[in-house]
Amino acid sequence: MLLLSTIQAALTELTAWLEPWRRAVGASSLLSTILLYLHLAALLVAGGLALAADRALLGIDCWDLAARRRHVADRRATHRVVLRALAVVIASGVVLLLSDLALFCELPTFWVKMGLVVALFGNAAAMRHDEAHCQDDAGWHRLRRRARLSVALWLATLLAGTALAAA
Repeated sequence: MLLLSTIQAALTELTAWLEPWRRAVGASSLLSTILLYLHLAALLVAGGLALAADRALLGIDCWDLAARRRHVADRRATHRVVLRALAVVIASGVVLLLSDLALFCELPTFWVKMGLVVALFGNAAAMRHDEAHCQDDAGWHRLRRRARLSVALWLATLLAGTALAAA
C-alpha cells in the first residue's frame, strides 16, 4: 500500500508540474496536430517498412539460399530506417503522453498498447538475432515465424492506438 500511495503522490505531483504543457497542447490545434502527425507519420514509415520486409521474407522460397542471404542483407538496411522512425514514434509518443499523463495512466487501452509496443521491440530484437543465425533451415523457419508474429503485433498495435484515440 505504501508503494501504491507513493506512486500516486508522484503521479499527482508530476501531473501538476505538466499542467502548463497540457493546457498548451489542449489550447493549440496546430501544436496537437503537429505532434499527432509526427507520431502517425513515423509510425507509418516504421510499420510500413517492417510489414513490407516481413511480407518479402514470407514470400521467399525456403529452398533458395541465395534469396535468403540477399533478403537478410536487405533487412539490415531496412532495420536502420525502421529504428530511426521508431525513435520519432517514441519521442512523439512521450510528448503526447505528457500532454495528459493522468488520463493516459488510467486508461487500460494505453497499457495494452504499451505492452504491444514492448512485444514489438522484443520480437524485433529476436528477429535481429535470428537473422544472424538463419543459415540453416531451422533458423530460417524461426525467422519466418517471427515475421508472422511481427505482422500480427504491428496490426494489433495499430488497433490499440486507434482504440486509444477513440477513448
